[in-house]
Amino acid sequence: MIKKGYPTLVEFESWMERLKRFKDCEDGVNKVLKEYNTESMFYGGFPEDLIVDLIKKLMKDNDDWIGWWIYENNWGKGKMKCYSKNKMLLKSKTISDLYNLITQ
Repeated sequence: MIKKGYPTLVEFESWMERLKRFKDCEDGVNKVLKEYNTESMFYGGFPEDLIVDLIKKLMKDNDDWIGWWIYENNWGKGKMKCYSKNKMLLKSKTISDLYNLITQ
């Protein structure tokens, strides 16, 4: 059962998917600029760390599951596994898995 006071899974998926789409777009622009040997990388003024921090705050993610999932586990595509305190292997491949890690 999911704890009260959390945004819905639909809201969380929407936030994470929009963040990922923007990051993919930004990475694509950076790739093109790198091909043209530009000195500076495109940042576009997008405050990714602020957005991640806000999502973490809204989700009450005090254990930084979101940061781990995005940066260390490559948006759930990495090979890292996560375990509960009682050493049970937890699913962490999808946004829904991440939501469950945070809310249960």
